[in-house]
Amino acid sequence: MFARIWVKWRRYADNSAYESRYAGFDKSLPTAEMPFNTDSKYPTRRAYVVKVRGDANPNALAGRLENLVTGRQCEFASGRELLESLANDVEATLHERPPDAESK
Repeated sequence: MFARIWVKWRRYADNSAYESRYAGFDKSLPTAEMPFNTDSKYPTRRAYVVKVRGDANPNALAGRLENLVTGRQCEFASGRELLESLANDVEATLHERPPDAESK
């Protein structure tokens, strides 16, 4: 792999005896093209906030799950209910059309 950054010294603007380093980008060196993947492995539609109640403990997990995109919320009273809520929300998204599907 090629180093594309170069570093030089130059005097301060007031022409004093002091110098400072600065870096630049060497455009003459080859670069590898990177394909841009528009399909995210972790889509925003599946971003959540889990709010755990203050009185919850490892044996009695309780709180609320909130989807950051839709705002859909559901309460849970156990770890099993939390996982079921996630699974139900993911299942619901499988039947929704993506917002840009109509323009294609």
